[in-house]
Amino acid sequence: MWQYFDHLNEDLSKVGDFVRKNDNKAKQMLKQSPSRSEVGPVDYNHACLHYVFESVMPFLQVFFRKFYSPDTQTHPQEGDLVDKLANSLVSFVEAVGPIITNETHLRRMVACMSSVLSVSSLPVKVMEDFQDQYGAGSKAHDIRSDSRKKYDEYYEPEEELNIQLNVFAVNYSVVYGGFNDVQTQLGFQLTKEYTDIGGDEELPLGQEFQLLLHCFIKKDLPSTSLVYKQASKLVEQLSISSTLTHMTEKERLEQEQLDIKCLQLLRATLHNEIVKLPEDWELDQKGHKKQLAKIADAQVALNDHDAMLVVMSLLSKPGDQIVREVLAFLAVMLFAGNPDVQESLSQYFTGTREEKFFFAVKNRMQMSAIATKEKRALEAQHQAKLEMAIEQAKDLKKAMKTGMIAAEQIMAAQMYRSKASLASSAGHGKRKKTNSLRLKSRYGSRPGSQMGSRMGSRLMGSRISINRPPSRATLVDDVYSRLGNNISGQKENSDGVELTNFKRKDDKTPLVNKENKVMPMPNGGIEVRIDDLEDNELEELTAAVSEEAEEIEYKDEGYIALVLRVLGLMCDGQYAPLQDYLRDQPDNIKSVNLVGETAKFLGLVYSTINSSTIVLVTELFSTLVEFSSGNMMNQAVVFDNKVCDYINFILRGKHFQGCSVDEIYDLNETIVNLIQAMIEENARDTKDSTKRHLGVAREVVQTLDVESLHQLMVECYQKSQMREYSGKFSDDERHRIIKVGFSYFHVICRVTDLDEEGKFNRKALAKTHVDEMAWDHYETGTLSIELIKNDELQKVYFRVKDKTVLREEVKEKFKYEVDRSSPSNKLREFMGWSRDIMRDIKYQRKITANTAGRFFVKFWWHANMLILWLSFLIGALVIVTWKEQAVTNSTGYFPIYNTPVPSYLWSQTDILTYVLGGIHNLVSLYILISFFLSNNPSFPKLADIAAFCRGCVTRDHDDDDDDDEKKFGSNLKVRFFSFKTFYYMFFFVMSILGTVFYGYFFAFHLLHIAANNQLLARVMLALTKNGFSLIWVSILGLFIFYIYALISFAFYRDLFETTSGLYCRTIYECMLTVIHRGLIIGIYEVFENAESVPSHKNFEFHASKFILDVSFFIIITTIGLNIIFGIIVDTFSELRDNKWQIDKDMTTTCFICSRSSYDFEHQGSGFEHHVKTDHNQWAYLFFFIHLDETRSNDYNALELYVSRLLQKDNYDFFPLNRALSLQGEEDNNDKMLEKLMHQVEYLVNKMKEDEAEKLRELERKHQLQWEEAYRDKKTSS
Repeated sequence: MWQYFDHLNEDLSKVGDFVRKNDNKAKQMLKQSPSRSEVGPVDYNHACLHYVFESVMPFLQVFFRKFYSPDTQTHPQEGDLVDKLANSLVSFVEAVGPIITNETHLRRMVACMSSVLSVSSLPVKVMEDFQDQYGAGSKAHDIRSDSRKKYDEYYEPEEELNIQLNVFAVNYSVVYGGFNDVQTQLGFQLTKEYTDIGGDEELPLGQEFQLLLHCFIKKDLPSTSLVYKQASKLVEQLSISSTLTHMTEKERLEQEQLDIKCLQLLRATLHNEIVKLPEDWELDQKGHKKQLAKIADAQVALNDHDAMLVVMSLLSKPGDQIVREVLAFLAVMLFAGNPDVQESLSQYFTGTREEKFFFAVKNRMQMSAIATKEKRALEAQHQAKLEMAIEQAKDLKKAMKTGMIAAEQIMAAQMYRSKASLASSAGHGKRKKTNSLRLKSRYGSRPGSQMGSRMGSRLMGSRISINRPPSRATLVDDVYSRLGNNISGQKENSDGVELTNFKRKDDKTPLVNKENKVMPMPNGGIEVRIDDLEDNELEELTAAVSEEAEEIEYKDEGYIALVLRVLGLMCDGQYAPLQDYLRDQPDNIKSVNLVGETAKFLGLVYSTINSSTIVLVTELFSTLVEFSSGNMMNQAVVFDNKVCDYINFILRGKHFQGCSVDEIYDLNETIVNLIQAMIEENARDTKDSTKRHLGVAREVVQTLDVESLHQLMVECYQKSQMREYSGKFSDDERHRIIKVGFSYFHVICRVTDLDEEGKFNRKALAKTHVDEMAWDHYETGTLSIELIKNDELQKVYFRVKDKTVLREEVKEKFKYEVDRSSPSNKLREFMGWSRDIMRDIKYQRKITANTAGRFFVKFWWHANMLILWLSFLIGALVIVTWKEQAVTNSTGYFPIYNTPVPSYLWSQTDILTYVLGGIHNLVSLYILISFFLSNNPSFPKLADIAAFCRGCVTRDHDDDDDDDEKKFGSNLKVRFFSFKTFYYMFFFVMSILGTVFYGYFFAFHLLHIAANNQLLARVMLALTKNGFSLIWVSILGLFIFYIYALISFAFYRDLFETTSGLYCRTIYECMLTVIHRGLIIGIYEVFENAESVPSHKNFEFHASKFILDVSFFIIITTIGLNIIFGIIVDTFSELRDNKWQIDKDMTTTCFICSRSSYDFEHQGSGFEHHVKTDHNQWAYLFFFIHLDETRSNDYNALELYVSRLLQKDNYDFFPLNRALSLQGEEDNNDKMLEKLMHQVEYLVNKMKEDEAEKLRELERKHQLQWEEAYRDKKTSS
């Protein structure tokens, strides 16, 4: 090797001398490789020059970088030989360097010299000089030929003018079309983006397009069908276009442009309504119900004009732009999963046996797959060059380790050169990268069951492309931000006219940046220097440049994101006919499995997820979610295409280079939604490969990396709850992380249910304290229910954001008022109460959303306790300090009886009473306001009043107040004209009166203890439950008293002595006296105690008086009062028995399944665990709330199943008489029944055989008898 280096030194010296003497000739030699047929001394130099550049320099670079290791002890002469070789190379470079015109030669020379000089001991000055002259490659050393220099100089002004003209054209289009926002384009007060400029669903900007669109929409007409009637002209034009075949190329292009314009106008009719939805419309769909209904009506109107059928026929057109516009139109027609449009599309497919759509989609996927592979090849080439440049930078650092050396950074120049060459070789124009978050806010997210999210309309057709290569300024800015003061840069901006004065109406942002003539594009050289970089700094620099490598421009002609979005929207809302048809077209000659094709395409992109591919990967998972939700066969297809392996790879790697938090958790959310869709339903015999239609849940669980799922769940907990992450995420990002964390926890819970071996329970997964904290956090906010679907028990986990929205007083009211007479009645009553409670919760949320409302509602219980204590304190103060008023003088003590004003034992009593009374008034007012805010008492309608009056006339006396409540509607509804409303109004009035009248009326508030005590409330209920019965009995008693008063006035008026307080001068006085004295001491005592009984009265008078006294005693005292007491006592006894029955039912019977506690004590985890965890009645209520708050298109299969049953008032999903914890018992019962059936069948068959044997034996006997009889007859004859 060293001998070779000696010969090489000689060759370098000879060639160097030749170049110095014949520089022009040598320059020509370097431009052209020597021919193999040339010979002679001159040819030697020609060949040697190319030999050095093409063989020697690459060899020396590799040798000294990877293989050479100095060993001065064994070979002390190596250093001298290396220095000699370095000197020869330096001399050769000094001669050859100025005449190099080939960039490849220059690059090889720089790489070789960097490797050799890094291992030599030459002075640092030599390396500095070399780096100053050649370190920046072609950027610092001009290698252009003279003719090329003249050419560039001549056309340089023209190129600059072309650039400025292009930018001017772009700016002028902005001025002409207006700003790209809804307010500018539509005049609607919304500042979000109108269309995605450069995306697959771009629409023209400007009033001209909008005025043209208004020609086909008549918004002043009454019905939606009439509004869009003129749009049918566009559909007719497209229909005519689809029939045109024989056209010239010019006519075809013109017709294609016309078709594109018609499609854009049709799409804009819907697009203009969709963009009027705010960015967060999915969070409050009911609040935007009118606009969503308007969009749905427009979709149906266009569909009625056969727009879908006509547009689908255009897929056979050869132009890519036509196909793109067709897909974009399908996307807006299917927005929000319109079922009418989906049904129309399904009928079109099955009725026409259309194959063009499926092959067009397949071809688009294939085109995108080819583009993806080519992009990977380019990235691989770039990565190889990147690694080479990094090695050179490390060698340079090693060579310049002594002193502060200023040298050009080789790596930055090499990287820029390689990327520029790759970008130019791709040969594609620049295309804007779609902002996924912006598009998501415009069109919402398509659930996949959940994207919710589910991602959904997250992409309005952005064309997947790798961005253009960054300018050198962008690269250096990125490097500078990472290495701080180690890298210094300087920018030079071009001079010229600035368009900085043209601003929007709101005077926010100028059209262009101030740093440019016409656009923000840097135009100057940038110098980057390395000042003794450390290893970690080199790694940061490597990462910075690697990120730029992913942004090489490469246009995807398959519009794959738009294709995926359309496929997902076709299945949105779990539309089963299209889910099945996209998997298999049985009536077509050739069937295309688009579900499998989508899963296969995921296999191409899942391994490399970065800022340019994460949106596509997310959309792929979202589309698979739509395919799989509620469709077992599609789930099997997805599983068979190894999607679970892709999920494991993504979750284990967690490599999301350059991706935002929202993009990462969008991806994680769609992944968990897909997992949920595949494992949410229980199925039997899923291990049997012939029964794949039963689901693949257990196979999925066996394939998934549960540890990775658990790690991501814990990571979400840490980022959303732990202090070290506080402030690192915005509120929206934090809520997204919390949502994703709960989703993964629910998946793990589901995995635990399906795990037969017990490998994935909490004990096995939670290994650290943080893990335990995460489990506790998620378990607190998670509930589960069991339900029946297709006669199979299922379990659903869901998140509960706030359990405190369910008031305790509502729970107590439900417990003791629900009908428990039968299991079915109990569930029906529960559903009625659930609707009322949900309405109450919505109302309470509206109240608590306001700060003042929240204040008045939050402290209701505390205010009631405080008012009782205040009433007690005032009462105690009265007892201790009050005395009668009196006049005391020398003659004695004279009390004053004719005044209610008390006197006080303590002089400050009145002041203290007023202070406590004022506080009492404020708390009473708080309670009154809180009552009205919490219960929202309603005034009855005239129809309700009329019905109530009719009910009062025709009702039975035994009916109670509950019937009235049912007549007026809700179980929780409070009427303004009700006892409860007037009670709290009277409560406040009595508090005011108590303060005004010395504290007398505060005694009333002591009775308020009955309103907050369950036992006393039942006592009061015993008095009020049969209120109408008591009222009617009292009215009857008044009539009887009136009769006795008449008799007393007519015959016994002289027995009423006014001096004893007995008055009977009028019927009114007589009636009051009879009622007063008769009820207390009886009518007999009234007459007998009279001091002046006439002595002349005979026996007949006393006999009649006897009849009066006895009848009064029997009718009033004995019968009447006992009737009243009996009603009260019977009511109290009934309430006590009902409470006992209710308490017994709650402690011995499950409310949901109606199974007794005995069953659960012998199987499962016990009855208490069952009613609190498995069949918690309030969990079902929160599940209904969860359904109400979730977008219908975001439901998973089980949620959608329950929602559809609830719409029909069908409650068959309740697991009546069944529970998962008793599944073993059910299996045993099934086995016993099966065994019993076999035994019964055996006995029946045995009995049939015995019976048949008896019949055959009997037949045989008859035959023998006949034969004997025949023989006897024959013998006798």
